[in-house]
Amino acid sequence: MKGVELYGRVRYAVQIEGLSHRAAARRFGIDPRTVAKMMKFTAPPGYVRTKPPAKPKLDPLNYEIAPSTAPNF
Repeated sequence: MKGVELYGRVRYAVQIEGLSHRAAARRFGIDPRTVAKMMKFTAPPGYVRTKPPAKPKLDPLNYEIAPSTAPNF
């Protein structure tokens, strides 16, 4: 994932200095499609989970497993 400072430098180069997306990609060593995406967002988009995490497969058997793994004192 690209950092916020790289986003700022790329956006400055394209918007203020007037560099093309391809020239900015060459300057910063990234893909031109990445430059196009950077121009859409002012800051890097964060990670968003698309679906909730899967439940453990042994969850229905947890009541049977738990007593057998409990320490005996």
